[in-house]
Amino acid sequence: MKRRQALTSAVAALAISFAGCSGGSNETAAETMTNTPSPTPTTTATPTATASPTPTSTASPTPSAPTHDPGEQFTIGGGETTLRFTVRRLFQADEIGTAGTRKATGTFCVVILTVENPTSVSQDIPSDRITLRADDIIRKIDTDDSQAAGSDNRLDVGSIANETIGPGSSETGVVVYDAPADNDYALEFAQVNSDQPHIVPVGPLTGLNLLGDRY
Repeated sequence: MKRRQALTSAVAALAISFAGCSGGSNETAAETMTNTPSPTPTTTATPTATASPTPTSTASPTPSAPTHDPGEQFTIGGGETTLRFTVRRLFQADEIGTAGTRKATGTFCVVILTVENPTSVSQDIPSDRITLRADDIIRKIDTDDSQAAGSDNRLDVGSIANETIGPGSSETGVVVYDAPADNDYALEFAQVNSDQPHIVPVGPLTGLNLLGDRY
C-alpha cells in the first residue's frame, strides 16, 4: 500500500515538473519574437524645370555725326531755323588784333566762316552752338578775341561772332577760339532740337597754317 502511494506521488511530481518546463519554453519564444518593420517607400524626386534663356535685346547703333571738310557747305536746323555753313580757312596764332594786342593763353584757332540764311526771317549767328572740341576740352567762341581779329590787318574780314543774318543773305567773317595746342580738335555745329551735330575736323592747332606776320 505504501509502495503504491509513493509511486503515485512520484508520478504526480514528475507531471508537475514537466508542465512547468513546457510553460517556460512557450513564454521565452513569445519574448524573443520580433516584429519586422515595413520598408519605407522611396520618394522619386520631381525633375527641375529648365529655365528658358531670356533673349538679349540688341541696342540700335548710334548714327555717326555727319563730317565735312573745309570748303564744303552743310545745312543745320530746319524750317525758319535753317542755316548753311562753310568753313573757309583755318589758322593758328599766338597773338591777334591791332599790333597783336590780344595774347593767347594757349593757341588761337582762327576760323573764317560763311553763314547763309535761306529763310524768310532774320537769324542771329548761333555762336553758343559752334564749339571747338577735343577729348575733355570744349571751347566756345571768344567774342572779345573775335572782335580783335576783326581789326587785325592780316585778315580781310570782320568778326561774325555777334552778327545777325538777314533773310536770304549771307555773311563771311572770323571767329576765334583760345585752346591748348596739341590736341586733336574738331569744330562742332550743334543743331536746334537735335542731338546730331555736324563736324568739321581741325586736328592739332600746331598743324594749321600760321596767320601772316603783317599788321
